[in-house]
Amino acid sequence: MLSLFVFMRILSAATFAEAVPLNLREALIETLKNNFDVRINSTNVDDKRAAYTKALGNFDFQLAGSLSKDHTETPSASSLDGVATAVVTDNVSVKPTLTKKTGYGTEIALPYSYVITESNSSFATIPESHNTSLGLKITQPILRAFHHGYFTKDLEKAEFEIESAKQKYGQQLFDTCEKTLDLYLETLRDRESLKV
Repeated sequence: MLSLFVFMRILSAATFAEAVPLNLREALIETLKNNFDVRINSTNVDDKRAAYTKALGNFDFQLAGSLSKDHTETPSASSLDGVATAVVTDNVSVKPTLTKKTGYGTEIALPYSYVITESNSSFATIPESHNTSLGLKITQPILRAFHHGYFTKDLEKAEFEIESAKQKYGQQLFDTCEKTLDLYLETLRDRESLKV
């Protein structure tokens, strides 16, 4: 309503001799630019798109991992340990895991592990060892409804809300333009009747 008031002020100022009258295109642009309801509905569409992207993110590949290092010193109790003072062991492990969730709720994980171990023991034939492992883990919920839509309902809801916000925004644009056109034509008729 405020934007219509601004529009009427601009249009009424145009009736004075020193002012330049607005054409219909300029009147529509000014009204839409200053209409608070149109801006709110435009923001709502952007918010719903962000919610859809967030819901879609549940089905993206995800990468998680850990990196750890530990240092162990065990005092030597006998010469059978292979060292004179203490057995020193250093471990460095890298453990990334790649996961993916499907529309049926199935979660697939590929855990990988890489461990480097160093020891000062003379009985260790190789002072540095490398151990790797790769696994496959599949988790499927079986106590819930086993159909595609059950796990994608948040995504479908977000899609619906985007379309609803777009329709509301389009209706707001249409209504605002219709009111602006009516006011513009009414003002032109009034000017013609006053012979301004």
